[in-house]
Amino acid sequence: MSKKINLLIVDDDKTFLLGLKDVLVSYNKEYSVHIAFSGQEATDILNMNSIDIIIIDIKMQVMDGFALLIFVSNKFNNVSVIVTTEFGTEQIEKRIRHIGLCKYLEKPLNLNVLITLIKNCLDEKNAGFISGIDLTSILQLIEIEHQTCTLIITSDKKKGKMSFNNGILINAETDALKGDTAAYDIVLWGKTEIVISNKHINKKNITKTLNQILINAQSEIDKYVYISKNKKEKNMNVERLNEAIGGLKKDLGAGLLAVDFFSIADGQSLAGFNTQPKACALFTQLTTDLNQTLGGAGFPLIGKYYILDLTDKSMVIVIPLGDYMCGMLLDKDNTKLGLVLNIGIPKAIDVFEEAIVS
Repeated sequence: MSKKINLLIVDDDKTFLLGLKDVLVSYNKEYSVHIAFSGQEATDILNMNSIDIIIIDIKMQVMDGFALLIFVSNKFNNVSVIVTTEFGTEQIEKRIRHIGLCKYLEKPLNLNVLITLIKNCLDEKNAGFISGIDLTSILQLIEIEHQTCTLIITSDKKKGKMSFNNGILINAETDALKGDTAAYDIVLWGKTEIVISNKHINKKNITKTLNQILINAQSEIDKYVYISKNKKEKNMNVERLNEAIGGLKKDLGAGLLAVDFFSIADGQSLAGFNTQPKACALFTQLTTDLNQTLGGAGFPLIGKYYILDLTDKSMVIVIPLGDYMCGMLLDKDNTKLGLVLNIGIPKAIDVFEEAIVS
């Protein structure tokens, strides 16, 4: 006998809920569909049943969806979450697509899309992934839905607050920090417990947008993961890098004016040809600023490389490599761009990975 799949749908529209329950049960006899007309009813069901997937309308009168999301995040973070929301504009829809583990569904609901999301959640669970909702997702939803509230956030013995006014992060505090640095620190805490309060804090001490803070935090996380994959701090085979630079000079000829492999921590060149220390520092700052600006505008971040076309008939190619970067200065008149894109850049990336000494 197949195992029942326990779904919980939470919405304050009773007619809608009863109809949706009948449709889902008739679609798949393995679905056991629980319904709740408020967040409070949902918490009772969650406490008494083993729920696989919860579908939450984040705008309800009694214990709204945000409070329920926080309850689920704190107590049932192995439950997959699908949020239903009304986007209102295409811009909001694009922004909500960037929310990490939280799946969403636009109202009015499309049954086929809902069933597909349910299947995706179940597939992820069967594969060992958890599709719940974390602090980052909650913060982004608060911004998108223009909520005014204060989150009280704890992690182990640490405690902090993040306050929103009409979806804009205006205040953050921990025991030791205030403002942007406090918000940045809280986002990096990892596993947290959250309490939502309607108490409004008027004092503004935040200067960056929420997206900028999240991007900076994600960059820090990525650096940690990058180092952890190598199990210990990386050392570089500088001789191998220099051999690679010789190969690039041979491939690109007179078109290659300068190249540097350098650390973003201090801007120090590990290996290079016609090294440019000021350029190393500039590219590090420029890459950070570009990612912040792109993320703040809701765009994807920089990929494997980016190109700067300069006015003196030269161009720069910057290749982010985790804790390091490669920068190349090229003469446009003596360089075939196809050669650079298809040979130069792939070779630089391959050589860098080969040069890591575990």
